[in-house]
Amino acid sequence: MTRSESDRSFVLILWCAGVLMSGCSKGPTPPQLVPVSGRVVYKGKPVPMASIQFLPDGSQGGPGFAAFGQTKPDGTFTLQTQPYGPGAAPGRYAVTIALEARGQVPDRYADFQDTPLHVEIKEAGAPDLLLTLRD
Repeated sequence: MTRSESDRSFVLILWCAGVLMSGCSKGPTPPQLVPVSGRVVYKGKPVPMASIQFLPDGSQGGPGFAAFGQTKPDGTFTLQTQPYGPGAAPGRYAVTIALEARGQVPDRYADFQDTPLHVEIKEAGAPDLLLTLRD
């Protein structure tokens, strides 16, 4: 093989590798995420160390991406949408709140079917959402 044939082969191999890699990196389009954070309270007190899930409300045209968070000791939380990052996609959600220790909040909040919490996230986000749990 001559030098110019070798150079052409090398360029062809690099071009093929580039085409293959660009085809492999394409995945689903990530959702538009907006900032969502807030506080969870029950009986006027913060709910610490609770797992929060914002689950798309399909009956209301939810976006199809669940978002998750954990409350801090003061009841505040910030949502994440895995694997895309901080925030949630705009849309309607059913919100579940669960604690490891049962009885600290009414059990219905931990069940997607029974939770009375439903939230709409607008395109501007929701940086100061207050989730008030009731008996």
